[in-house]
Amino acid sequence: MNTVLTSLQAPLRVGVLGVGVMGQHHARLYASMPDVDLVGVLDADPQRAAQIASRCGCQPFTQLDALLDEGLDAVSVVVPTADHHAVTLACLDRGIHCLVEKPLASTFRQCQELNAAAASRHLLLMVGHIERFNPAIQALRDIIGYGTLGPIIGISSLRVAPRPPRITDAGIMLDVGCHDIDLLSWLTDRRATEVRATVIGTDATMGADAATIHLEFGLFKSGVAEMSWLYRYKNRRLTVQWEHCTALLDFMKQQLIISNTIGASEVPIMRAEPLRRELTAFLQAIRTDGESPVPGADSLYTLQVIEAAQQSAAMADQPWLPLPSLEHEPAIPAAFPRIDEPLMAMV
Repeated sequence: MNTVLTSLQAPLRVGVLGVGVMGQHHARLYASMPDVDLVGVLDADPQRAAQIASRCGCQPFTQLDALLDEGLDAVSVVVPTADHHAVTLACLDRGIHCLVEKPLASTFRQCQELNAAAASRHLLLMVGHIERFNPAIQALRDIIGYGTLGPIIGISSLRVAPRPPRITDAGIMLDVGCHDIDLLSWLTDRRATEVRATVIGTDATMGADAATIHLEFGLFKSGVAEMSWLYRYKNRRLTVQWEHCTALLDFMKQQLIISNTIGASEVPIMRAEPLRRELTAFLQAIRTDGESPVPGADSLYTLQVIEAAQQSAAMADQPWLPLPSLEHEPAIPAAFPRIDEPLMAMV
């Protein structure tokens, strides 16, 4: 499969792998885009695949190879986390651009392998960190970037909800923690140098029901990501503290409030569906040979932090553990060299 479109008017042939709670929305949005040909959806449950395919006007599949044989330009990988590595490798081997729901894979080593496979084939590999596309988060990142409020003293997140029954292959740090580990770094443009974690649950790593991850960023001490599946309601918020003011962000409401000793002010936000913005960015990067909007390499850092946090939580005194620099990890090319293979979408 060619990675470069010869015409900006050619629709991209796309598939969705896994149409559960999240994957169904990938399919819904692709089906609504005029420059996309949603070829098919894949699911292990034939009835589920048929239901979503009927709703979205495409073909249902239960076998991965059968869908990949249709000649796809891109896929959304929304299968269980434990299957991300094998499924994504199969797609990359076919020359298909991949958007993989977070986390990219179950382990740091698997992330390395996926990044290497994408780089060697000059393919776009994007991680589905949907919160980066929340308009309130993007507004907050702009405010931080302006620098007018001074240096950040601390940054913390809270993400709580009932345990999702569909999550059986990943613990709370891997399934939930990757959101805020990524965001705390992306918002501040810094990576943690040390981590420690505490958990609640029968198992210190995969079986934890709740966790608090403490991150040392160097210039400021207080980076905290708190998460729990013990609550009976959903609450997702993030706080940034400067010397003279505080930002409080509500993910679900897409609301951002800045307060100081004088009062509080709500930042105007143009609300939008984050997933639509994410998929649009993915497709645009393919069409323009652009950089991955969320590079697969970013998940190396996320998985490094999670694995160190799991180790810390499993130890008797929950110590701080160092995070080695990732600066020597191979980078994904900023643009895709052109490949002289026929583009299936044009045939």
